[in-house]
Amino acid sequence: METTIDSRAVMSERGEVLRALTVWDATDRDVVRRLHILRSSPAQAAAALGIPVEEVHRRASRAVAQLCARYREYV
Repeated sequence: METTIDSRAVMSERGEVLRALTVWDATDRDVVRRLHILRSSPAQAAAALGIPVEEVHRRASRAVAQLCARYREYV
């Protein structure tokens, strides 16, 4: 099953990840959306967001760590 994000069809599971991140920092959410949902490269995500690639890495790492912590709460 597919859903649409930014006019692109993605698997519904990726859409669920995006919805789980809605409570976090907006830029962190945008980084994760570009990297994990839309499958952009770090360089593409950095260019689209207007931030350095290093910042993309830092924010993605932080957001994924938060997602893992949230997952562990339910397991």
